[in-house]
Amino acid sequence: MRTFKLEVTVVQKNLRGFRTAGLPDAQGDAPVHSGQPLPVDAPSLHETLTRAKDSVSFATRFLQYVPFFLILIAIALVAQVTLLSAHSLAWNQWAYSEWLINYDAGFIRRGLSGALIDHMRVPPLVVVNVLVFVVFTSFCLLFWRVLRNSARSASWAAILAMLVPNGPVQMAAANEFFYRKEIVFHVALGISCILYQRIVNTTSDTRRVLFSWIFFALLMMQVVAFPLLHEVFLFISFPASWLLARQVAALQPHRPVFGWLLNSTVIVSIGMMVVCAVFRGNQAVADQLWKSLSGSDRMLISPSAPDTPTGGIAAIGWSTLKNLSLVGDTMVSSQFWIWIFVAAGAGAVLALITALRSAQRESPDVSIQLLRRHLSQLWFLFVASLPMYVLGWDWARWISSVAISYLFLSFADSTASIQPPQLLRFVPRRWRSGLETTRDYFADQVVPAISTMATRHRVGLIALALFYCMTFRPPECCMQGGYNPYYRIKPVLAELSHLRR
Repeated sequence: MRTFKLEVTVVQKNLRGFRTAGLPDAQGDAPVHSGQPLPVDAPSLHETLTRAKDSVSFATRFLQYVPFFLILIAIALVAQVTLLSAHSLAWNQWAYSEWLINYDAGFIRRGLSGALIDHMRVPPLVVVNVLVFVVFTSFCLLFWRVLRNSARSASWAAILAMLVPNGPVQMAAANEFFYRKEIVFHVALGISCILYQRIVNTTSDTRRVLFSWIFFALLMMQVVAFPLLHEVFLFISFPASWLLARQVAALQPHRPVFGWLLNSTVIVSIGMMVVCAVFRGNQAVADQLWKSLSGSDRMLISPSAPDTPTGGIAAIGWSTLKNLSLVGDTMVSSQFWIWIFVAAGAGAVLALITALRSAQRESPDVSIQLLRRHLSQLWFLFVASLPMYVLGWDWARWISSVAISYLFLSFADSTASIQPPQLLRFVPRRWRSGLETTRDYFADQVVPAISTMATRHRVGLIALALFYCMTFRPPECCMQGGYNPYYRIKPVLAELSHLRR
């Protein structure tokens, strides 16, 4: 009992000491000296700590909901130009014509979408508008779901992922990209990522097997059907799905059937590449496809020359030499430097997003190791997409698709357990040593530097990344003369210059 009274006395003395300490008054101008009463308006120590904790928690909770708010804004913007304007074309004519490619001129690449639309008893424009809205909405919700459920997700990393150039928010704000066929591929990749998370996190072997079978069944359907929508699937979305499938098979070595299915997807993909190359089309096919469209659709796509094939249908008639010449024009363009800026900026933002996703009390060595593994995934996805930069001049589409595929993959694989295959073994020995030296330099010097900068200059780098994401706009498709990537900020600078005068 004496001990209890002694402890109470000590606590009361400490409380009196807090109350008579040099605390600021209600206005914060002068301290309250010892012996003076505590101002009524001044909060107690407990209240101060509670309010600080509540403010931090509120800020944290607010940042956690920002990605979802951004997704809702993006969906609403796209709904205005698709679902709410179903009888008008408020987006890209080229992409709309590409959705209408069908099999009226015989089996042809990219014709699956038009063949399905032809079976609808609704005007094609309405079907495509609704389809584009549903696909984009599904993509946004899946993207948010994968980022939210990641074990190593961070609020600012998720926000930057939403705002990345040609990401979901910029697609909707700029009225670009969301109508492209590759959004369908992103939806499928999002579903694969969710299934992968279920396979890894489940504690039931029965559920793991079930989810694995569903995963491989969907992947096999993708490698057969998606190249018939657009052959770009084999280079920008399939590599990420293949890495997920490779890890699913590696997690269950006692079930060799998954390894066989993994190898089968590669074989089928090579076969679909051959199919797309054989049935690539020509000018006669493009003319016949154009004539199969209704007069209103031709007028909508090409009001100035409705009798001449244009848009995605015209591209069916292009030869390989034509595509190579367009890529060559891009290489010798006076604005080729913008592509370097696009790729470097996107890579820097993706590296920052990855570096920001460090867990609490995580050692720097662990963070660096995880960052190194994740960036190796990004490098693999970029290398796998290289053929498209030679075959097609839509470089912005390939860059943005690789970025989105990487974000899906890295957030689904939080522990960076997925390791890409060693590609240097396919390089001739006389070049391999130099490339290995470069690889080791980036792994041992550049990656730790990125991790250190992201830790020491976190606020500044986030601000710089936000500025880049919200002001820089890569082209929707291809670089053209006079293109200004900072078209959003130029009017602001011009207005400021006018006010100073």
